[in-house]
Amino acid sequence: MGVSDLWITCRICDDGPGLPNTERDVLEAGEETPLVHGQGLGLWVSYWIITTLDGEIEVTEADQGTTIEIRYFTNESTQRDLNATNESLSV
Repeated sequence: MGVSDLWITCRICDDGPGLPNTERDVLEAGEETPLVHGQGLGLWVSYWIITTLDGEIEVTEADQGTTIEIRYFTNESTQRDLNATNESLSV
């Protein structure tokens, strides 16, 4: 979890086999259909919530693992609140 002047950023990393193409397609198209869908609605619902709140989601894959980065635009009062509790939010 990080806070910059403009964004709150949360990175989720794993060392698994990577994001399946059907899940990546959900992020690129922004929708799921009965004929083309991922393993569940979780990623699509997350994408919908994040983009509805004017956030961004980015997926980066390496040889071993995937990083999903979620960013939300912030304002000064949000920054102060998060900076005060940032250490308790770190995992």
